Amino acid sequence: MERLRSTIKFQEDNKMADMVLDHISEDLHTWAVNLSREKFERDQISAFAYAREKGLKKGLKKGMKKGFARGSHAAKLETAANLKRMGMSFAQISEAIGLSLEEIQKLK
Repeated sequence: MERLRSTIKFQEDNKMADMVLDHISEDLHTWAVNLSREKFERDQISAFAYAREKGLKKGLKKGMKKGFARGSHAAKLETAANLKRMGMSFAQISEAIGLSLEEIQKLK
């Protein structure tokens, strides 16, 4: 009889141990899933930040290049207008500054 009680107690203890192990395993699985999700989210945020920074740099570079070109062209037009007022020929102005004859003729 004592042996039967001991066996029953042992089986109950094993059931309890199995339940605790199942609970711990579920917690580890949940933890691993959450950790994986957090890593994915951090990677996404990092990728978006990198793409944004790269886009901003590219846009800034392109904008500066475009602005410099516009400013350079405006300076050429101003110089050509001054030389035209001074009486220099259109051909000489075109050769010296690099503007077309049409652009020089349009100047006031």
